[in-house]
Amino acid sequence: MNSTIKHISLIFTVMTISILLIINCGGDSSNNPTAPAAEITVSISPFTVTLEPGGTQQFSVTISGTEDTAVTWIVENDIGTITQNGLYTAPSIISGQSVTAIVKVISNADATKEGVSTVTISKPPVELSTIAQDGYNTPQYMKSTGEEALALGAEAVWQASLINGGQTLITTGTLTQTAVNSDNFTYSASPNDKLVVKFSNGTTVDFLISKMDGDFNSNSENFLQQPHEFQITMQISDGTDIEIYSYQNNGQKLGTLKGSVVYKNKTWQVDIDLQGTYSFDVGSGSSYENEEQISGTLSSTDFSMTMNEYYHYQSIYVDNFVENVERRSNSTWVQNNTTYALKDVVIRKAFFNSKPSELDSYWIVQGSLLENNVQIGQIISGTETGYLKIWMQLADENVLLEQYLLN
Repeated sequence: MNSTIKHISLIFTVMTISILLIINCGGDSSNNPTAPAAEITVSISPFTVTLEPGGTQQFSVTISGTEDTAVTWIVENDIGTITQNGLYTAPSIISGQSVTAIVKVISNADATKEGVSTVTISKPPVELSTIAQDGYNTPQYMKSTGEEALALGAEAVWQASLINGGQTLITTGTLTQTAVNSDNFTYSASPNDKLVVKFSNGTTVDFLISKMDGDFNSNSENFLQQPHEFQITMQISDGTDIEIYSYQNNGQKLGTLKGSVVYKNKTWQVDIDLQGTYSFDVGSGSSYENEEQISGTLSSTDFSMTMNEYYHYQSIYVDNFVENVERRSNSTWVQNNTTYALKDVVIRKAFFNSKPSELDSYWIVQGSLLENNVQIGQIISGTETGYLKIWMQLADENVLLEQYLLN
């Protein structure tokens, strides 16, 4: 009996010791924890974004799981650029209508941890018809603006001078139109530093005439066709403010047009130069020939053109009035962050008593419209409903550029 009790007591003692040894050796993990390492996460904001060419986007990054929050920013497919502060800039010119850039931010603590955003760069919707018309018509409008300013300035001087007896050139004072579309004006001597023309529709034009030399024996039109030097500043109540210079002598001519022109409800900055030749002959009839090379720049808020235009005009009058007109253009411009160009454009026209003539023999209509050096249009001509028309032929439409009544 005693031996049995001693045996049981011994077994209990051994078990107790074993349990204590297990406890002391860390068998209970709750008394000695070892937590797993935290996972690094990287997130980028915004996750997606859409920009126009040349646009910018500021990205931000959130990092957890590490005290090292340093990162590296990259544009994976090299479409645009990004600073190490996360400011992305889209390319100013893209091929096609849209492209996608991949922006990544990479953890410096673990290069396998990154955040990714997609950036879609899309050109704003544009009407190619508007592009074609702007590129074709704007240079001609600016050219005609300079010509009309010179003609109006010279005619204003003639009107003021005739009202005052025609013995002395009058370059100051005020001319007031008596009625809409009337050729009659009244004159007052004020102001004494410029010549003001007030039209009955409310438009006011101020002329500051700084130089006027030439033939004053006939009329303003003859003054501009004969040798002359004429420099004026024209300010219109719509905001147009330009300086025009015209010089011609011994068959040579020079001209400049500089300043601001209001056209299509926008203000354009104009800086163009003209060089050319001319001849004028009066015999049994009369003939006039004029050749001009015009270069310079035109710009508005969303349009910037380098102008490269050639014009030739010839008229002959005996019993009938015959005109030959030619325009050549290789002008280029940037519109909506895209580069366009008129390439090898030739428009050659003939008129007999102001109606198109020699359609099969003299007329030439040719040239292309380029977008980022890729042809997207071609200039064509044809007759339609009693008119001779010149179009820009695009993929989906023909854009009317000029038209002339045939009969």
